[in-house]
Amino acid sequence: SYHGENINLFYEPDDAIIRYNKFRNAFIGGGSTAVIAIAYTTGHLIYGNEFYKCGGGNATIGFNTSMGAGTKVYNNTFAGGWGASGVSIGGTGSEVFNNLWIACDAVGIEAASQGSNTTSGSTSIFRDYAGGDLRLTGATVAGTTFGSPYNQDQLGNTRGADGTWDRGAFEYGGVPDTTPPVISNVSTSSVTATSAVIAWTTDEAANSVVEYGMTTAYG
Repeated sequence: SYHGENINLFYEPDDAIIRYNKFRNAFIGGGSTAVIAIAYTTGHLIYGNEFYKCGGGNATIGFNTSMGAGTKVYNNTFAGGWGASGVSIGGTGSEVFNNLWIACDAVGIEAASQGSNTTSGSTSIFRDYAGGDLRLTGATVAGTTFGSPYNQDQLGNTRGADGTWDRGAFEYGGVPDTTPPVISNVSTSSVTATSAVIAWTTDEAANSVVEYGMTTAYG
């Protein structure tokens, strides 16, 4: 209930890299600090992570504005956050960019430099918010472009490849259509004792009509 951080970077080490993780249902309440607590350490890189229904007494990431110099918090997704859902870091060179907060409480962003963050919006931006699937259903407002290693999401998608560097943990790459095609106009021909030609049309491929032929052996 107190100092129950998932990751504690209060006194050591410097220069931690925390990327591509899925934090779930981590509410660090009772007056404690953060899911990732940062105090007297510096130079951390925190990017491409998901924080689903997480929060803390001071922030989701950080502790206060006088600590965490040189820490970069890029392209993380915070969804359904409780308590203090933001980022609180400080010192020279601390940066918070391209993060996505949706349906979160008390989103405070404190850092020496910040930009291109989204702090409100509908959960419909996610494929399945209730189920914890935080992949995007569409592109976000464009974020700030960075070089390697920040230009790839946790699924290996290249950020900005479609012209828009998306905010949050995932780069939007399109949602596959899983709706089964409608098959109609089924007909048979050349029916013999051992085979038949079957043809049909379908609304698959953007509702275009496609005809298929198949020879089936049976018996």
